[in-house]
Amino acid sequence: HYQRRIGSTSLSRSLLTTHPTIAKVLSSLIDLHLEGYMRHKARELVLFADLKKELDKAFEAADSYRQAIIGGHINDLYEAEDVFNPVLDSQDASNLNNYIDRVKKDCGLSVGRPETEATPEATPEAKPELSPIPDILSLFEEFCTHKVKTGKWKGDRAVRNKMEYRKPLKAFVELTQLEDVRKATKQDARDFKEHLLEEYTNSTPSNYFNRVAALFSWILQERDYIEYSVFKQVGGLSGYETKAMSPVSTEDTRKILEIVRPEYRDIFKLYYYTGLRSNEPFVNMEWVEVSGNKCLKITNSKTKAGNRTIPLHYSIERLYGLNVKAIAVNKEKLNGELKLFTERHIRLYSFRHGITDRLRVIENCPDGLRFAITGHAQEGTTDQHYGDGWAAQIGRMKKVIDQLPEL
Repeated sequence: HYQRRIGSTSLSRSLLTTHPTIAKVLSSLIDLHLEGYMRHKARELVLFADLKKELDKAFEAADSYRQAIIGGHINDLYEAEDVFNPVLDSQDASNLNNYIDRVKKDCGLSVGRPETEATPEATPEAKPELSPIPDILSLFEEFCTHKVKTGKWKGDRAVRNKMEYRKPLKAFVELTQLEDVRKATKQDARDFKEHLLEEYTNSTPSNYFNRVAALFSWILQERDYIEYSVFKQVGGLSGYETKAMSPVSTEDTRKILEIVRPEYRDIFKLYYYTGLRSNEPFVNMEWVEVSGNKCLKITNSKTKAGNRTIPLHYSIERLYGLNVKAIAVNKEKLNGELKLFTERHIRLYSFRHGITDRLRVIENCPDGLRFAITGHAQEGTTDQHYGDGWAAQIGRMKKVIDQLPEL
C-alpha cells in the first residue's frame, strides 16, 4: 500500500501486489511522477507570484488612472491562476505566457521571459510541415458516412442528424477559421464554448458543443490525424449556467443605471444602444466618423459578420472616444455590477437580446439593417467598408438607431 502526504492532502492507494520488491519499484515510480508534477506546479505558482509582486510595486508608483488599470489586473490574478493551471502541454504554456505579457503591457511594465527559461544561444527548432490531410468539412462527410454504414444513423434520421451536426460545425469553423484538425487548440474549444453560451440559451450550447466534440472523438478513434481531442481536454458544458437570459428592456436599463456605480453607467448605455457582444469592446474597437456620423467600429469580432460599424444614438454621441477598457478592465466587472439587479437573471449579453427586440418594432428597420447593426450573418451580402453605398447604409442605420427611446 502506498501512502504519502503532500501539504494538506493525503494520497493513498493500493499497489495491487504482495511482493515487496515490486511494491518498492512502484512506489519509487509514483514518487518520481509526483516530484515532477510538484516542480511544474511550483513553477506555475512562481510565475503568478512574481507577476503580483511586479504589479504591487507598479501600483504604488502609479498615478490614479494607472492604478485603476493595475488594480483590476491584481484582482483578476486569483481567477487567472485557476484558469491557467495546471499547464499540461505547450499550448497551455504559450497561453500562460501570452496572458502574463498582456497584463504587463496593459500596466506599462516591460515584457519578456526570465533569462533562466532560455539561453541566448538557444534557438527554437523548426516545426516540420504537416502533410496534407482532408479538411475538417471533408472529415465531417466521412464521419456522417461512417455513422450510416455502422447503423448508428438510420433512414430519415440520418439526413436529420447530418443537418443537426453540420450547423454547430459550421459555427465552429466560422469562429476559428480552422481547416486542419491537427491545428486545433484548447483555446479554440474554449472560445467556441464561450461563443455558444453567448449566442444560445437552454440546452443548445451543450448540444452544439457535444456534436462538434463527437466529430473530434471520431477522428481520434478512426483516423491517425490527432493524438488527443481538445474538446475532451476542455470538457463539456454540463456545469455551466445555460438558462435563458431575459432581454433588457428600456425600463430595466433605467433601473440598472440607478443602482450601478456611476463610472459604469456610460458603458451600459453603450451596450444598450449598440447591441455589442459582451467581449467586443475589450478586444478591438475604435471610433470612426462616416459622413459626419460618429460610429463605433468593431474589427476583431468572433465572426466575420461581427466586424461592423455602428452609428451612435444621438443621446450618447458624447461618448465618442470613450476608453471602455480603462474604465471596466473586462466584461466580468460589468457582469458583477449587473448582479445588483435582482428582478431576474441578466448579464451583458441581455442588452444584445434587448436591442434586437427594440429594432423589430421599428417599422422602417428591415432585417438587413437589423443584422448590420447587431453583426449577424446575412446570406448573399457583404459589408464592404468603403464607397458611397456603404456610407448611405451607415446613414440609414443612424436614422433607425435614433428612433430608439432615450434613457
